[in-house]
Amino acid sequence: MSRTLKILRALGDPTRLRLLALVDEEELSVNELQLITGLGQSRISTHLGLLQENGLVTSRRDGKRSLYRTIHNGKVNDSLSLALKGATEPPEHDSDQASLRRVLQQRNQTQQLYFNQVAGRFDRQYGP
Repeated sequence: MSRTLKILRALGDPTRLRLLALVDEEELSVNELQLITGLGQSRISTHLGLLQENGLVTSRRDGKRSLYRTIHNGKVNDSLSLALKGATEPPEHDSDQASLRRVLQQRNQTQQLYFNQVAGRFDRQYGP
């Protein structure tokens, strides 16, 4: 199968479009995508694997988790842009956006709490 057909096939699934729309807005882990969409971990991982295999998303390690985001490159940009535009139409889009904001707020609070704790220990161990 040609590369173009594989990309179009990857973009042809509503769940993959939903995940693409989310990781296009923010770099997200599988767990965060679970919280946002309510989908199972294995289902999300399978879809992300197919998207990654077709050059639509990339991942990077952050501690124990992988964070996913879309790849915007010349060959795929037009198809990806069109698909992402269509991904804002399903009824899940509005609830996904609200859940995304909630998950990002929770992530920020968790990070702030962690750094406050670390800063306190750092002061006790290394302060004058």
